[in-house]
Amino acid sequence: MKYFKKILPALLFGLISLSITNNAYAQKTQVGALIKQAKKAGIEQQALTDLQNRAKERGVSDQQLQAIIKTAISMSEENLPSNVVIQKSLEGFSKGIPANRIISVVRQEHQSMKQAAGIIDPWIQKSSVQQMLKHSNSQMSKQIFRNELAKATSKSIMRNMSSETINGVLSQIGNESVLSHAQPSDVVAAMGILPDLSSSANSKTSGNFVVRALKGGFNSDDLQKLPSAMRMAQQRGELPAASVLEGVLNQMKKGVPARQIIQNLINGKIGGGPPGNKPPGLGHKGNHGHSNGSNGNGS
Repeated sequence: MKYFKKILPALLFGLISLSITNNAYAQKTQVGALIKQAKKAGIEQQALTDLQNRAKERGVSDQQLQAIIKTAISMSEENLPSNVVIQKSLEGFSKGIPANRIISVVRQEHQSMKQAAGIIDPWIQKSSVQQMLKHSNSQMSKQIFRNELAKATSKSIMRNMSSETINGVLSQIGNESVLSHAQPSDVVAAMGILPDLSSSANSKTSGNFVVRALKGGFNSDDLQKLPSAMRMAQQRGELPAASVLEGVLNQMKKGVPARQIIQNLINGKIGGGPPGNKPPGLGHKGNHGHSNGSNGNGS
């Protein structure tokens, strides 16, 4: 009896250890199977290797790694840009963000990307868009354009912009009068900065703004520089962001070239005049953008 009392704990410990070992082995086997499935789904081997290595460095469990890979596989199988999941995860690991939080974010990305694709896929079939793609000087293929536009549009969805608003902006961009001035990369950039602009103005105003920018000859490089140049002008002029946006619109209406507008913003020329000059009606932040008519800064 004493013998069994002594050996029983050892047996229990052995069984528990074996169970843990078997479970760990099963998890590793499942990760390996998912990696193979991911490669078949078209996800790059190097990206998967980087993901595994970074996850191991950060002490991410196999179960958590599986959740990330499964999301990437689902997106790839749904013809969505799955590289977003890998990239977001790698960025999260680098910043020390907890794995469960990363999983939550990439799942949100999956849903927003699915919603974005549902919006842009019919839009891309418009004859005006097809003509732009056909006559474009860009090396961007139709599939790459679609994926990049889905990524850009999903940013607005992640910021809670409604489908109706996004459809409205795309409808305006889809006009031949706009697309005749634009390349595919310009359209992607315009939709990409939309959520940044919407943080300083209502969505309708922001949508009209990016459409006007495309009409005014802003290319992808100009568009990507625009939000930071506007923030710089806002800080220098101590103006509400919406007032800076209005000042840029006024410059566009006057036909000021895109790169000159950006330089004007960097130099603090909100209305395109001397540094600190503001368009009529634009005042300082203290009076919420309304000129008081007595300080000489109104025109």
